[in-house]
Amino acid sequence: MAEPPARAPHVPIRVAHLTSAHARNDVRIFLKECRSLSAAGFEVFLIVADGQGPALIDGVHIVDVGPRSGGRANRALLTAARVFAAAQQLRADICHFHDPELIPWGLLLRMSGAKVVYDAHEHVAHDILTKHYLPLPPALLRPLSFIVGHCELAAARGLNAIVAATPEILARFSKLPVPSEGVYNFPLGEELLQSDAWDARELQACYIGGISINRGVREIAAAAAHCRTRIVLAGPLWDGLTAAQAAALPGWSEISYRGVIPRAEVAGVMGRSRVGIVTFLPVVNHVNALPNKLFEYMSAGIPVVASDFPLWREIVTATGSGLCVDPCDPLAIAQAVDRLAGDEEFGAACGRNGARAVAGEFNWAAQAPKLVRLYEHLQQQRGRA
Repeated sequence: MAEPPARAPHVPIRVAHLTSAHARNDVRIFLKECRSLSAAGFEVFLIVADGQGPALIDGVHIVDVGPRSGGRANRALLTAARVFAAAQQLRADICHFHDPELIPWGLLLRMSGAKVVYDAHEHVAHDILTKHYLPLPPALLRPLSFIVGHCELAAARGLNAIVAATPEILARFSKLPVPSEGVYNFPLGEELLQSDAWDARELQACYIGGISINRGVREIAAAAAHCRTRIVLAGPLWDGLTAAQAAALPGWSEISYRGVIPRAEVAGVMGRSRVGIVTFLPVVNHVNALPNKLFEYMSAGIPVVASDFPLWREIVTATGSGLCVDPCDPLAIAQAVDRLAGDEEFGAACGRNGARAVAGEFNWAAQAPKLVRLYEHLQQQRGRA
């Protein structure tokens, strides 16, 4: 990696975001956090491992340490070590990392004098309980979850701050003697808002995002066989789900699967849809999550069919933005989709309600200042040290 550019006198705080697993255009890391920090006057670097080379995008310096090493173990060890080395060379005032595998390297960065922030995207202990593709007997997942969860909390005590993506994660870390802040994955302003009239939209529902069994793809495919409304899926296959396995799901032939689509096409798919589906199964790391796609559908002005979890129901009911259903019931999903798509007055009203709620409360503009204030607090501590 080349020497970092000299510090400009009017940009006193240099920050580096680190990821060994995420893409350089990740919505939370790049589009939201890094760009917001750059706009706030920080000198921002994003260290990634994708082999696409360096770049300067929207004021953010992309530092590429080369393609990820093959296999999860190699990525966690070899790729993470390269990300750490790049961060050391940058000599940033604040290092902000996004993957649990970077925790040991984060502790080393703190020892080198940087202020270090851990961005907890997931409840790691709960997440392990759903990873049935791990090469372990199911009986060992719970002990592994317990050990990893306690190790994560113990290591977090040695960092300078925690940023949490959901209230549940924030509550978990707020018990530690380390500053923690909830910075939630709400949408970027009017990025996805559509101006098309409701009756100009197609009789179509969409699911956009990572596709897996735990995210309800089996039930969505089964629902498609009962729906008058066409269901469109777009996104990568996750958690070991293969193309052959997806194609073998009952009802998959009724699905229109678009594969992975660019961010620019996401707005187009939503703009042609009358319903957004987010029917994750009731596994432990979903029930208290704040799925980005729920709020993105709302921001696009389309009503939602969401899992009937207490937190999700509270949001959907309070905002009047759609319907909640049992995510394990394909017929209930199909009926909710058809009602919202086919009842023009009701569906359009739910879409307007969701867009209004995002514009007023559930938006990134309300979250970015919390991250900026946290950074300013850390830099003040650094100045007093």
